[in-house]
Amino acid sequence: MAILMFRRTKLDSFKLKDLYQERSLEEVAQDTALRDIKRTQEEYNRRRERASRPGTAEGQKQVDAARMAEALRSKARAQRHLRQAIMRTIVLDSLVDVIRLKRDLKQRGVWKRINGLDPDDLNRQVTRIASLTKDSDNKLEAIINVLEVDEDEAEFNLGSGYEQALRDIEEEAKRRASHLENDDDD
Repeated sequence: MAILMFRRTKLDSFKLKDLYQERSLEEVAQDTALRDIKRTQEEYNRRRERASRPGTAEGQKQVDAARMAEALRSKARAQRHLRQAIMRTIVLDSLVDVIRLKRDLKQRGVWKRINGLDPDDLNRQVTRIASLTKDSDNKLEAIINVLEVDEDEAEFNLGSGYEQALRDIEEEAKRRASHLENDDDD
């Protein structure tokens, strides 16, 4: 991934300053994706709340359900972008680690071999290093697992997103009606 971002062929051609700058851009991409996830979830919740109010016209419920399905698709897309940005950041960090270890790698006779890898092989090796590094970071792994579950659910519901949104509206309306009845009993 990182190699494809820079279009460079040798490890020696990478500069730490450029890698740090690229990492900053990936952090911005992560922040943007997180904001998009939050915004789309809020849109979904707001539309569900509005459509489930007593007396809401059927046409309005259908419009809100369509927009809720659209929000689910947008959320899934933002989650995908977040996972990609996280992985690119991990790869960049691994690349920085390899470059920082240049002297030690030269002493062990590994640097010349790594530096001579073609871009695809170098990309695979750096990605493999990133995968091994990622496993030691429980917080990151948890985030990725949560996002994968959310995206799987969203993708499962995308085909029936509209129908699912209508069911969510009806469930919320029933919950509200039940809540109102309980309040009236008091």
